[in-house]
Amino acid sequence: NVATVIVKRGTLRTGDVLVAGNVYCKVRQLLNEASVLVREAGPSVPVEVTGWKEVPAAGDQVLGAENEELAKRVCESRIELAKIAGTVKFIDDLNEKRKNSKLQREAQAAEGGAAPAPVKNKEKVLHLVVRADVQGSLEAVLNEIYGLPSHEVRVNVVNGAIGTVSESAVQLAVATKAKVIAFNTPIDRRAQESAVASRVQIQEHKIIYALVDGIKDLMSDLLPPEIVTEVHGEAEVLQTFNINVKGKVTETIAGCKIASGIIKRSSKLRVMRGNDIIVQHASLKTFRHHKSDINEASKGLECGMALDRSFDFLPGDIIQSFSTSEKKRTISA
Repeated sequence: NVATVIVKRGTLRTGDVLVAGNVYCKVRQLLNEASVLVREAGPSVPVEVTGWKEVPAAGDQVLGAENEELAKRVCESRIELAKIAGTVKFIDDLNEKRKNSKLQREAQAAEGGAAPAPVKNKEKVLHLVVRADVQGSLEAVLNEIYGLPSHEVRVNVVNGAIGTVSESAVQLAVATKAKVIAFNTPIDRRAQESAVASRVQIQEHKIIYALVDGIKDLMSDLLPPEIVTEVHGEAEVLQTFNINVKGKVTETIAGCKIASGIIKRSSKLRVMRGNDIIVQHASLKTFRHHKSDINEASKGLECGMALDRSFDFLPGDIIQSFSTSEKKRTISA
């Protein structure tokens, strides 16, 4: 391969090593403007240089290197930097699209008279460090990531690059509290050891839909759980009456009939009036059948109840015994 260069400084000789852009050469021949072989060329002299691995781009600056090994490393470094720059631009473009899409949705909501829903909780963010085998794979992975729903958990790609998962990638994950995603690319031994020591989670995938599912699982881990309420028993308040507790101290008792299930003395209680919860997380202070204290009452039994707090019952109120549990939520498509 041949390229014409103009010497600006110093002297160019046969056998010199040159770098231009991301290609290099060891000069085999120098030809002057008359196409005559010369052994060297000085400042302001144009010459044709043969020996390039690939033809450099017009306008590239040509620099001398000490040897071919150094020239090769410089070119590899420049290629890697170009890939990173391309990935950064790709990520920035995706972020800009997401921002514009969000602004468009808000504008449409405003035109329709609907205000955007207020944010109730601090935004949850899943930070990721992504590595893939080739540029096409990386772009496909980033497209899938930024296509995931983000109204409750937002995904932030701290860094996306081509190549193996290295120790530096794990250390970046430590610094940014990120998870590492590896797509079709290996994890080097030192990176694995560092991940174990630093408790950094690395997901490895070879299929894109499995990668998406894996990231959804990570997003789901950040969601607050769903609180599930289970009603164990209900009692309808039929009437209220007062009883003497001590001296002139009286206590208001709700005369009830168990409508369903079981209510226990140890139960957690709430009071419903129509569809409204008017007392929440109460417990029993008094629980009697006729004049006897009882520990539980089942369907059909009449009993008297007083709560651990002052409350004016009305006939028709429903006393429920209930329990709550947490259910893991998942990110839906």
